[in-house]
Amino acid sequence: MARKVEKPIFLVGTGRCGSMLLYRLLAEHPHVMYPTIVLDFWPTALRLNRLAMLAKRVPLLGRPLRDPLKAWEGFTFWEYHITGAKQPAGFSIPYRDLREDDVMTYWKKSLHGVFGRMLTRKRHRLLTKLPGWTRVGFYKEVFPDAKVVHLIRKPHPVVNSLIKESWWHGWHGPAKWRWGPLTEEEDRIWKRYDESYVVLCAIQWKKTLEAYWLSINRLKPEQRRDCLEIYYTDLCENPAGIVRQVSEFCELADSPAVQRAIARTPIESRDDKYKCDLTPKQQEQLEASLEDLQWRRHYGK
Repeated sequence: MARKVEKPIFLVGTGRCGSMLLYRLLAEHPHVMYPTIVLDFWPTALRLNRLAMLAKRVPLLGRPLRDPLKAWEGFTFWEYHITGAKQPAGFSIPYRDLREDDVMTYWKKSLHGVFGRMLTRKRHRLLTKLPGWTRVGFYKEVFPDAKVVHLIRKPHPVVNSLIKESWWHGWHGPAKWRWGPLTEEEDRIWKRYDESYVVLCAIQWKKTLEAYWLSINRLKPEQRRDCLEIYYTDLCENPAGIVRQVSEFCELADSPAVQRAIARTPIESRDDKYKCDLTPKQQEQLEASLEDLQWRRHYGK
């Protein structure tokens, strides 16, 4: 039987921004339900996902299940219940951000039903995240009372992390990546720095942040109050305080389990690691291109 989905919590971010850290800390709260890797393999196994969550509470079973059944992004799960595809496709990797006018009526009914069947009497708050395009308009159209928490990280470490990933779509160039066409100004900046992949990563960071602010501006004033922006540097400097702020915003009671998770989790920003990983020329190109892209305006801090 499906429960009513009330005030679901969506964590959003550019990708490689630290949102998985925050996700897994909040996932320790006893009142939240989240997708595990079970749903990536079996998107319809909602009961098995619930049983896995219950098994984690059993002392003898909890330890071996803790790592395999951590909070998961569930791209395959979302894709299956929206498009019927069994691999990430349209919803998961669109070429632009998903807006409120992209939502179909039957998606609303389907997603409310699917997520409602995930919930239990105790774990009655949905918590989930998908990185990349923030999809804020889409989420708020499907779930008008949704709580959206946006974790924002400086572009330098995000670029440094993306450039190392083989799955980063930018390796194919902007004609074949998943972040839409470059504007004339973005194209000029990219070519100014010899079509550097580092610069292309910076452009991706800027495009995703820009799309987020545009989606926020399209929301009604009362809907904007359901959106919270926090910064990765603040999370690293004061994890207990920031997690408490997020919990209060999401209307989650204080949880000793979450506090224990914070205490046992090593948290450090490593935002300056790019200075060791990128060559002097790449660092110079990155800094100069970010100034051209006016990154502080998009960073919002």
